[in-house]
Amino acid sequence: MKVYVFRVRLEWDEPVWRIIEIGESQTLHDLHLAIQDAFGWDNDHLYSFYMSGRAWDRGSEYSGDPLAGAVADRSGRFAEESLLSQLGLLKGRKFLYLFDYGDQWRHEVEVAEIVEREGAGEQAKIVEKCGESPDQYGDDDSGDEEITPEDALKTLGILAPLAERVRQAVEEAYGEDEKKWDLKKEYALAMELYMAVRQYGEIKDNAPESRGIGKRFLDELKTRIKPADPLKGETAQEVLDLFDVFAEYDLKDWLRDMPRELAEEGYIDDAAEHCQSWSQIFDAGKFLDDRAEILAEAGRRAEALEQARGNIQRFADDAWIQIRSGRIFAKFEEFSLAESCYRRAMAAAKTEPDYKEAVGELIHLLKKTGRIPEAQELEDAEAPRRAQDLHCLRRWEPYLRPCPKIGRNDPCSCGSGKKYKKCCFGKEKSDVEK
Repeated sequence: MKVYVFRVRLEWDEPVWRIIEIGESQTLHDLHLAIQDAFGWDNDHLYSFYMSGRAWDRGSEYSGDPLAGAVADRSGRFAEESLLSQLGLLKGRKFLYLFDYGDQWRHEVEVAEIVEREGAGEQAKIVEKCGESPDQYGDDDSGDEEITPEDALKTLGILAPLAERVRQAVEEAYGEDEKKWDLKKEYALAMELYMAVRQYGEIKDNAPESRGIGKRFLDELKTRIKPADPLKGETAQEVLDLFDVFAEYDLKDWLRDMPRELAEEGYIDDAAEHCQSWSQIFDAGKFLDDRAEILAEAGRRAEALEQARGNIQRFADDAWIQIRSGRIFAKFEEFSLAESCYRRAMAAAKTEPDYKEAVGELIHLLKKTGRIPEAQELEDAEAPRRAQDLHCLRRWEPYLRPCPKIGRNDPCSCGSGKKYKKCCFGKEKSDVEK
């Protein structure tokens, strides 16, 4: 029987890691339970494995419930249903295990060895430990105290009035009184926040600034934001985190959702500019991928293709972005580019489902363009993989979402009759915190 030997390293100030052995017939949920035991966690929060190694990368996510089995109301891929033997793991492969979406305990999981053992038990074993795990709830006597909204406001200094307006905008956006909510004002405020974060925080590991980003707001903001630098040394993300703490809401979620809402209301230029701007601060892949998709949905061929071309070069190792870009090229009948994207995705895929998704798209494209023998040859070559997981080879029409996007003002999917933002929006987050 094949046995995986994982080295699990906690992202922490001091070296803390564990060596875990587990049989190939076990699931990712079983690995989760072994990690919980190895580090002394309480197994009381949701978790996810991200096979790309990037947190919140939905294209590579396998999510899990601490109790297992509670998957009926969730969408996506589940750790409880994913056998280790079906993940295509090779020696040296690394991925991310994230436990507790609130405190975000992050662990790098590396396949240290894959061995064959006769009569080996399938249950996980902890075979080596290094370092003491920190206290899960922060009672480690380190002297550090959680920053309060008042502390964040004081640190923001002259940006405090902007922080007040951001918090008020978020309260109105997700509040009961719809008359107070103004999407255009919300967008303008998000751009003002972007300019403030840019001016007062150092931007690291970002793409070069695109021409004209924020240009419509720059002149106006010069009169509002003084050239003083009270947050010298902070990164742009750290400045945004201060706004986040004061608002007592995940502003990154607010900013991620805004482009889609703008596009749904017909504000395509604003949605595109929002994505381009905030991609320089965080989640570049998601924002730029969304930008290409929004422009494509609006029928703006030249801009959508230009963005998609940029994405496939910048995120060459991201199979999911390659697949989504391929759909955009296919939509505008740039079939050779679409084919290249799907083949790159097949080569870059770090998980079996992503690989099969890319194969499915390529087969569909070959058939659509009349290359039936090639499609049949590829189908035959991939038959063993398809037999393991047929649902991953569903035929997607180019550029269709796997599930409909629920807008904040749409009816809630739970059937209550209320709008989503007044019903189930944010409940998952609050449940985790409890």
